[in-house]
Amino acid sequence: CCFLAMATKVSADELPLMLLLYDRLFRADDPAGAPARKRLLLAAFASWGMMLGLMLATGSAYAKAGIGSVEGIGPVRYALSQSGVILHYLRLCFWPAGLCLDHVRRPIEFDRPLEYVPQTIAVLALLGLAAYGLIRRRPWSFPACTFFLILGPTSSVIPIADLIFENRMYLPLAAVVVLAVCGAFEAYDHLVRRMVGEAGRRRVLRTFRIAAAVVVAGLSIATLLRNTAYSTQETMFRDLVDKAPASPRGYFLLGRHLFDDRRQVDEARPWLRRSLEQDPTFVPSLSKLAELEIAARRFDVAESLLKRMAEVAPESNRFYIDLGALCAARGEYAEALRCYDTVLAHTPDHAEAAADRGRVLIELGRYDEALALYRHVIAIDPDNAPAYNNLGTCLFRLGRLPEAIALFEAALARKPLYVEARANLGAALDRAGREEEAWRTLNRALADDPACLGARIGMGNFLARRGRYAEALPHFERAVTIDPANATAAEGLAQVRADLARRP
Repeated sequence: CCFLAMATKVSADELPLMLLLYDRLFRADDPAGAPARKRLLLAAFASWGMMLGLMLATGSAYAKAGIGSVEGIGPVRYALSQSGVILHYLRLCFWPAGLCLDHVRRPIEFDRPLEYVPQTIAVLALLGLAAYGLIRRRPWSFPACTFFLILGPTSSVIPIADLIFENRMYLPLAAVVVLAVCGAFEAYDHLVRRMVGEAGRRRVLRTFRIAAAVVVAGLSIATLLRNTAYSTQETMFRDLVDKAPASPRGYFLLGRHLFDDRRQVDEARPWLRRSLEQDPTFVPSLSKLAELEIAARRFDVAESLLKRMAEVAPESNRFYIDLGALCAARGEYAEALRCYDTVLAHTPDHAEAAADRGRVLIELGRYDEALALYRHVIAIDPDNAPAYNNLGTCLFRLGRLPEAIALFEAALARKPLYVEARANLGAALDRAGREEEAWRTLNRALADDPACLGARIGMGNFLARRGRYAEALPHFERAVTIDPANATAAEGLAQVRADLARRP
């Protein structure tokens, strides 16, 4: 269990030491059980060796997570930087104002001693107090030492890319709560013992009850207010950019949400650009902004972003996937396939690259290859909504409508706001003769995203099939405006105009 805990969460590395502390503080007076406890402790410490083997075998995973190898931050500089972080954590325990998903904190500079000397002295004093209690075998030293042990993997001398994250304090918070509650109880008990007479004891009890009620009420209100930030993804990310305006991730998350989930291209673009203003080399923002510009068919802008990305991460899978998307949007399908093949040669189970390669195969009419590829993607990632949508597109073009409808519904089950899948479902329902369902589905897709190309074409086809050419015309006109190079939209527009010309 010790090893499995360590393999799951790095902070569990401290578990053997916590067991040793517990044994010294609470079980040392039981010599009869000492041999069994020693065997247990030896087994717990042996799990360190197993964990070391796992770390050596998967060292690249730790490096990607930014653990142990951070450019420009050595162990001493990181440890001194963490002194201020630890005090910040403790302050949040008692006064939780300024909670933030992504604090931006820079490492200390050695030529600015006020940034770290007082904080380091304060943390060393607390550490010394915990060590004193351990030496004297005081029960309160167990949560005190546990606090520092649990924070050890992230707040000691092992450099991590991000100096501070509030979630690192979740488990150590238990130790602080125990100390605070037990300390308050001891203070109350001490005051009661010093009071003479029943009236004095009642006065102390009443004071403590009022204080406890005030604290609980205040923290409850603070919790309710904080929880409003989590009501939607958008409010959560807007709260982040308000509290951490120097964080490139906050702007990226907000821009990605507006583009991916709400398809608000014009609103998403400035947030992604603000992310790059904070960090011009932030690859996720470069990638997402390039994807946005490709969707807006601003290929020159997307190409300039990819050139910058090539300078920052020339060998990354992300670069080749985005370059492949640009080539596919331009109709350069052979070049797009080469980009995706480059990724799959190094990472055969890369679901996104395989899915994007399948889209190109569909455009080339190589449906059998695309079907096999998408089935492979779904086997790798059963919750990949685009894979279900694209597999459904293959089957739709092959005329296998019941299977296609089931796959579009599966895509929507995994991603309810997936407008493209909803538009495809409407088109498939229309082709299958399920008129009422098709009408409802296509209208829902247009309500979710009026600029959805597939929904416009689907609605235009739906109306044209029923001879409602005048109503179909604006949908095809809008489709051509959205994507002037789309052959299906252009053909639909020409056909509807011709049908209208034949009718007075």
